Amino acid sequence: MANKHAIGIDLGTTYSCVAIWEERNSRAEIIHNDQGNRTTPSFVAFTDSQRLVGDAAKNQASTNPTNTVFDAKRLIGRKYSDPVIENDLKLWPFKVVADAEDKPKIVVNYKGQEKELTPEEISSMILTKMKDIAVAFLESPVTDAVVTVPAYFSHSQRKATKDAGTIAGLNVMRIINEPTAAALAYGLQKKPNCVEKRNVFVFDLGGGTLDVSLLTIKGGTYQVKATAGDTHLGGEDFDNRMAKRILSFLVGGSSRIPKVQKLLQSFFPGKELCKSINPDEAVAYGAAVQAYMINNGQGGNDSKTLKNLVLMDVTPLSLGTSIKGDLMSVLIPRNTPIPAKKKGTYFTDSDDQPTVCVDVYEGERLRASENNMLGLFSFDVPPAPRGFPIYICFDVNEDGILSVSAEEKLTGKKQEITINNGTGRFSAKEVAKMIEEAEMLKDEDEKYKERVKAKNALDECVYKVKKAIKDGNFFSKVSAMDKQRIMAAIREAREMVNNDGVEQGETYQYKKCLMELQSVTNEIMGKINSDYEEGDNED
Repeated sequence: MANKHAIGIDLGTTYSCVAIWEERNSRAEIIHNDQGNRTTPSFVAFTDSQRLVGDAAKNQASTNPTNTVFDAKRLIGRKYSDPVIENDLKLWPFKVVADAEDKPKIVVNYKGQEKELTPEEISSMILTKMKDIAVAFLESPVTDAVVTVPAYFSHSQRKATKDAGTIAGLNVMRIINEPTAAALAYGLQKKPNCVEKRNVFVFDLGGGTLDVSLLTIKGGTYQVKATAGDTHLGGEDFDNRMAKRILSFLVGGSSRIPKVQKLLQSFFPGKELCKSINPDEAVAYGAAVQAYMINNGQGGNDSKTLKNLVLMDVTPLSLGTSIKGDLMSVLIPRNTPIPAKKKGTYFTDSDDQPTVCVDVYEGERLRASENNMLGLFSFDVPPAPRGFPIYICFDVNEDGILSVSAEEKLTGKKQEITINNGTGRFSAKEVAKMIEEAEMLKDEDEKYKERVKAKNALDECVYKVKKAIKDGNFFSKVSAMDKQRIMAAIREAREMVNNDGVEQGETYQYKKCLMELQSVTNEIMGKINSDYEEGDNED
């Protein structure tokens, strides 16, 4: 092969798998580990003499439980205070503590000394093991890889996974979603020459996560239409529930559980479940395909099988920024194909405003504060009247990682933020609940939206009226009575705008106040114009 090798890695909660695309046979090859197994336990153990990874680590877990680490995927990219971790701590035999930044650290005893390790470090050890398996098989160095993650993995979890790859000495060319990779395996193994459009529902229930995605496949184009999931639901959770009742455990891929298959069959009556694809290997298979394509260009040298293959994934949640009234202004809606780049124009709220705070949210609620804040930064702007434009750009790359920039054209100043590992985020369960609540509370959101619109309209009217009467000759043209009336109307409107205690149901108060201010203003302006016209006629 002219180009260097690129591998696909399924970094799983309980088991991991590595594959390579073989041009000669036009298929992905799942690589056996040194024990002859096609999957490797995602376990790392520490003893008085050595560190163990994979099968060797899992085999001694019962005799060395406090120093045998697993489930690193459930820790990576999360904060220690995350409720998900708090619940898992009760189930893990190893010790987990919080560092000064509320990040989890795993405590083990290695060679007689206590050592604290991050989830990224543990994951990097598993990735290193997968890389070593590939190197032994290929008999040549490997640095490039595509690594898969659950579709609902957060920005911080994706970044942390890339960091783990870097620690492992890998160039992680792409992070792709597990169900998308599985769909590639299905399309290439089952119906590689089919040109008709097919709708495919991927149900990926692993050891620790659940992902479901709806895709359309037409020819070589794989387009994800929608995705959902739970990053904390898998076979291990079934094991834990069963263990509480009968002190037993389940064996085998979670999607092979007959009850799970029965539930799926009843949900899709008349549709045949595709069970011929090995669920333990499908994700790694798809990752290997993607790795080959990135490393060798579209289709590479294997033009027969991969020539027209196109993969289009989506964002799991809407991304946006807050605007006046705590409204969420969405720039990239959920299920938007990635990579995606969207721009929006926003305006300053006051005259000579020195800075603009750009905050970044993800979620489906109308109120920005009820979504999850991913990050924020302050952006200096030159002195200018209210309404000075700021251009904000959201850019989601192929890995699903977000960058946000703000720019003003007057001086050409630009500032950017990339959402990083330190950013907090909702758990998958909270995300699902957030979407559900958004649907349930849609009416409430609409009422709030109307209230904010009415308040902003009143505020804008006050601003324009005050600006108009700044004319030094204005008050010389009106009677003392009219002057008192317009100043009283402005004062009442200003108090109404500044009154944050007005309830949602009192939108009419803003509208009523606006009508009164407009009525007084129009009447007085009408008098001025009338007097002006009469003066012209006399001349």
